[in-house]
Amino acid sequence: MFIEKVAVDFSGFEGVKPPAGGDTASAVSGILNYILNLAPYFLGALAFLAILYSGAMYVLSFGDPTKMETAKKNLTWTIIGIVAVAGVYIMITLATGLIRPP
Repeated sequence: MFIEKVAVDFSGFEGVKPPAGGDTASAVSGILNYILNLAPYFLGALAFLAILYSGAMYVLSFGDPTKMETAKKNLTWTIIGIVAVAGVYIMITLATGLIRPP
């Protein structure tokens, strides 16, 4: 099978160790786990920037009602996105806790 012949370079992934015995499936699983562990930090930083952008848009609207409304909508959708990402993270954490053996 092709996936068994793929060599994975682990030099760029700190904390991900190459599997003993060369099991590529567990190597891919380790890399995905690493990426999923970094995702909340990346999305949190992105949400912070979106909140800053919405605030700047609101302040720089200079009383223009259409620009103020656009800024409010951006902030609302940013908060909805934060809640959605947090919910997904909680569900994944709970699901993996139920699936993994003790």
